[in-house]
Amino acid sequence: MSAEKECTSSGNPLEKRPVILLDIAGTITSHGFLKDTLYPYAAAHLEEYVKTNWDEQDIKTLVKHLSSGEEALPLEKVVEKCKTIINTQYDKPTPVQNVQEATYKKGFEDGSLVAHIFPDVPEALENWSKTKRIAIFSKGNVESQKQLIAHTTSGDLSKYISHYFDLSVGGKTDDASYTKIAEQLSIAPEELIYINDQIDEANAAKKAGITAILVKREGNKEIPEADSADFTILASFADHFLEMSGKRKNEEPETPEAPPPKVAKTEIESTSRDNATSAQKTEEQKVEIAAEAMEVDSEELVKEEEAKPAEVPQEPTTSSKTEELKETRVTEETIADEDIEMVEETKITKAPEETAQKVEITTKPEEKVEEKPQEE
Repeated sequence: MSAEKECTSSGNPLEKRPVILLDIAGTITSHGFLKDTLYPYAAAHLEEYVKTNWDEQDIKTLVKHLSSGEEALPLEKVVEKCKTIINTQYDKPTPVQNVQEATYKKGFEDGSLVAHIFPDVPEALENWSKTKRIAIFSKGNVESQKQLIAHTTSGDLSKYISHYFDLSVGGKTDDASYTKIAEQLSIAPEELIYINDQIDEANAAKKAGITAILVKREGNKEIPEADSADFTILASFADHFLEMSGKRKNEEPETPEAPPPKVAKTEIESTSRDNATSAQKTEEQKVEIAAEAMEVDSEELVKEEEAKPAEVPQEPTTSSKTEELKETRVTEETIADEDIEMVEETKITKAPEETAQKVEITTKPEEKVEEKPQEE
């Protein structure tokens, strides 16, 4: 089985886990930022810090640790030894680690230091924080963790973090440390997921009953395939299953519609040809039937015409002639009456309105119309 498992192969491991525990170096920021920026800054400002805080408890603890039971070392020797450890050792003694990180505070506060953050981290933290708690577990003390998270290249991200844990709970390769973290978060280990870049830490978390995920960032040590076969490995927090986990519970992913069943191309072409052939035959049959019907109709019409007797023109009878003469006289009389009425209407219309006259019209056949003058 490949070491880098598909994120969606076994579902979303964040689905039922209410808390995400994150490492810092190699997970949300690069190891290069620590080696190239933070460590040189601490070495450059260490002497000033030790001089200023010589009587403080953290410096007394540092001096005692470096002196190894001998006579207390002078300031110059303390600074020299401390710088050597910072520049050469990744896992530093706690007294050295505390003083080193104490120098960072001033740099973050005055803007001399700005923590590098991987570009996929801010959006992931924002999404996760909507439905889950996010905690930090790092070798750096809680104060330095808070300073780094609050001063990043993506701004202040501390609003997304609910808890911080350092080595006071135990070592990061000790399974008891993860059990203690789960207890302090008031959850069962099975409800916690730990994301980091170290295989030995992932194994310790797994032993405690916690789901562990490894991150493969640029600059991280190569993770042996044989050692990581049981872990999901991510290249980015933007990977699908982590991205989906930030959505609210009522936002369920859409179920893609099933594609229509595929039909073999040859089968489609064969069906099309058969349909075309069938349609052509049907049209030909229709044409033949129509032609036959026309021939039959033509033959029947010819037979009917031949069977009819020849019509002989008839002379009009005396009675029909009399009827025609009567109709002609009536029509002439009607036209004459209509012409007389039109002439009379025209004469009445032309008379002045102020001298309206009473006209008596007597109409007789073939007589002229006479108008009597009005008596004054």
